[in-house]
Parts: sequence; structure tokens; C-alpha cells
Amino acid sequence: MADLLLQHDEPAWHLRPAAHAGRYQGRAARRLPGSNAGGDSLSVNQRVAAASRGQGRGGVYTTYLSGWPTAHAVDLIRLGAKTATTVSRFTGATGSTVTADPNGRLWVAWYRGHLGASVLFVRRSDTAAKTFGKVHQVPLPGGTSVLWKVYLSAQAGRLDVLALLTVHGNFAYWTTQVLPPK
Repeated sequence: MADLLLQHDEPAWHLRPAAHAGRYQGRAARRLPGSNAGGDSLSVNQRVAAASRGQGRGGVYTTYLSGWPTAHAVDLIRLGAKTATTVSRFTGATGSTVTADPNGRLWVAWYRGHLGASVLFVRRSDTAAKTFGKVHQVPLPGGTSVLWKVYLSAQAGRLDVLALLTVHGNFAYWTTQVLPPK
């Protein structure tokens, strides 16, 4: 799979194949911090989500995995920023995604989807999207062997999770809700 270039062409951001390893952002095509290790980068195995905090709150954010040859961290960056925030140091993640709730909090999810070792985690930011609370492991249904994709939608009092799984040898979409930590 080709590396991605995140290019800002008014009025939107576009993803396109990059000529050099790593993930990039911005009009000048800066590499996303940590997305390139020794000239190599991880492939993207699902859509790249971006979330705006909305209602006059600044910032559009995206998540990505950093490290090589396997992911060592889940990073969050405000598009246009020079540095990223490490949301989790988790070796072996295969995907990540982000969404925002109506109060401007960001929810970040990351997962490992390997056969027999699938696991899903979420973490929520404060209303300024500066610091994150505790990591919450989301229990997957019994018989889950592979976690393929994760989609999020945040409400004021909960996070809706939709995941594509292999359960008892069959593909299945599964939903759950995660309540904010107390």
C-alpha cells in the first residue's frame, strides 16, 4: 500500500499517495511526526478519520500509528501542528480512529486485529482536547477472532462503536456503547 500525503488544497484536506515514506500534512507537505522510521512507514489498513471539535472550537484532528516494523504508538495531531500527542504506547496496533463529541472532547480508539489476539481500546480527552483520561478496554463479543475495522460516533454522554469482526468464523458488524469514565 502506498504512503499517504495529507495535502491542504482550499477548501479541504486531501489524501494522496506520497513519493517518500511517512505520512505528511499541510500545504508544504510536512511529514507527520513519528510516521517514518528508518525510511519506512506502516501501511494504512482503514480509512483515515479526521474530526473537528465544532461550534467555534479550533482544530481538526487525525490519528495515526507510528513506529516500524510494527506500530509502537498511537498519535493524535491537530492538522497544521508541528508536534503530535501520543495517546497510547501500544505495540502491535493495526488501526486507529478519532471522533469528537458535542462538547469538543475527542475520543480516540485503537485496536489490534490479529487472529486470536484482537483487542480494542478507547480514550477520551478533556474539553480542550489537551489531556486524555484513562484507557478503557472495550470487551469484544465471545468468539471474536479478528477485528477488521472500527468506526466511532460520539454523543455528549456516550461513545457509539461499530466494528467489523470475524466471530465464530463469520464476518459480522457489531455495535456497543462506551460510557465516559467517572
